[in-house]
Order: sequence, then C-alpha cells, then structure tokens
Amino acid sequence: MANPISDNDWDLNSVFRVVGDQLSAGDVAKLKLMYESLFTSEFLAQINDGYSFFLALEKADKLDSISRSDTRLVRELLRVIDRRDLYPQVCSRRRTGTAV
Repeated sequence: MANPISDNDWDLNSVFRVVGDQLSAGDVAKLKLMYESLFTSEFLAQINDGYSFFLALEKADKLDSISRSDTRLVRELLRVIDRRDLYPQVCSRRRTGTAV
C-alpha cells in the first residue's frame, strides 16, 4: 500500500500517482466509461492505468473543478467506482498557499 502524501510533498501529480497506481484495470475501465462521451475511443484506448487516466483528464482540461488545493473531484471519482479505501491516500486538507 502506498503511503499517504506527506504534507511537504503535496502536489496534484503526487495525488494522481499515489491514487492512480492503486487502481485496478476494472477501476480504470469504469472511469473511462464515465468519460467516454468526452473523449474519442482512440484517446481512451491510450489510457492503460489510473495515473495516465488522471493525467489525460488534466491535459485535456477536463478537470475544471479540480485545483492544486482541492481534490474533491478525485475523491468523488473514487466514491463512484467504490474505492473509498483510497480516500486516506488523497490529501483532504485544503491548502492556503503553502503545502498542507
């Protein structure tokens, strides 16, 4: 099990890595299904793991509701795919300009 993101090492990419690396192929398939109307099938075919899924969302500017200080969308996606066990891996505290 990956360690939660430490207060000093928090950044969005770290959240994506820690959480995404723990998603199963089935979890990723569920996430891709949720976003199939936003991406082409060719684009989705390139996504093979949770980390690349989150990066793809970020790069495609589909994460309007996520920011460096707010990981609610990540937690919501985890809830939808029934992976609440990963909540502790996501930094739940909001940042106020410094690392949390």
